[in-house]
Amino acid sequence: MGKWIAVVIVAMISWLTYLAYKSPRAYHKVFVRIIYSMYVLLGLAVIWDFSNVQTIRVMLSFVSPDKSDEAAITAKSISILDWPVIGGFFLIQIYLMLLDSLRLITGREEAPPDEK
Repeated sequence: MGKWIAVVIVAMISWLTYLAYKSPRAYHKVFVRIIYSMYVLLGLAVIWDFSNVQTIRVMLSFVSPDKSDEAAITAKSISILDWPVIGGFFLIQIYLMLLDSLRLITGREEAPPDEK
């Protein structure tokens, strides 16, 4: 299963790169949808983690002192935003923005009037 996921990820990266090079305007439409979806997912993850922090604070007051470490570890295991996820989010965002400006980097197309 992991091999197929890697193949799909590489295929999507290749397709996005090809689309950005061959048809910058079509890529920009895809880029906007992907970026906004990523922002929505990031917002949902922040809300999830914030609610987990609040739940942990309340929960630890009901747990006996000898079980508090175990309860904290269990509660933190359902966290979504950790450093690899945040780093991956920003790396994906940087790559997508690089592809969006590829037409300007290669000099193949002038910038639209709103970007000058």
